[in-house]
Amino acid sequence: MFDRFGYPKVSLSPGESDAPPPLKIGWEPDGSGLDWDNVAHPKIPVIWCTFTSELGVPLPEPDDDGKQPAPEDLLPPTRADVAAIQNRVAKIDDRLASFANTMKFLAWLIVAVFVIGRLLH
Repeated sequence: MFDRFGYPKVSLSPGESDAPPPLKIGWEPDGSGLDWDNVAHPKIPVIWCTFTSELGVPLPEPDDDGKQPAPEDLLPPTRADVAAIQNRVAKIDDRLASFANTMKFLAWLIVAVFVIGRLLH
């Protein structure tokens, strides 16, 4: 599912053709072996593309005591977990919006005090 650098594996299929493939991928896992004749083939039609990603947490190494984490700690998040996180993010967003409005009001108040002070002197 992941390459040795921790990135999700991606598969591309340029389709079927008798012509030599315009995109040649070497054995190098970091993609440095990619060879693309982009003068002869400025565009490559991609017929099929997949992305693979883990939904669960990878199993951690055991502790020094040899204890594994509890199975319920390794499960992927449930809809209730995602909803709770979304609610927290919404509350933070509301607080930030309220804080921004307060800062705007204070900025206008400072400008007004400064202008009135300049007009009175």
